[in-house]
Amino acid sequence: MLLLLCQAVASVAMATVIWFVQVVHYPLMSSVGADHLPGYAIRNRELTTWIVLPLMLLELVSSLGLMSSPISAAARFRNGMGIGLLALVWGVTFLISVPHHLQLSERFSIEALNGLVQSNWIRTVAWSVRACLSLWLLWEWVSPPNLAPQLFSNR
Repeated sequence: MLLLLCQAVASVAMATVIWFVQVVHYPLMSSVGADHLPGYAIRNRELTTWIVLPLMLLELVSSLGLMSSPISAAARFRNGMGIGLLALVWGVTFLISVPHHLQLSERFSIEALNGLVQSNWIRTVAWSVRACLSLWLLWEWVSPPNLAPQLFSNR
């Protein structure tokens, strides 16, 4: 099913992106220098949005679409868990990460940078678990019935 594939691709892509951001990108922001960080932070936010926003929207739409698909109760539960993780990710993004980014766009602040790195662990873990749930749902769909429980009730 197209929704399962879209969800899995978007979730795995976002988990990959967020691990790169957590381990490489955010820590390197401290190397930019206090004088150059505001301009860097503005451009970073603009460019990053082009990558993550389409993936985040695809992930959201495909996950919500699956809730109205004829999926089994177990699959619906796992998809619901994934949606809950997605709500957590979006909440942390807009309530914590964006304000830190905006503060760094105005001036260098070690508190804002540390807050960004520390709070991003929530998104990193949530997206990692979400990617695993998405892959699990996709695996159930493509595997033979004797290897995995039925995902769709009328498959």
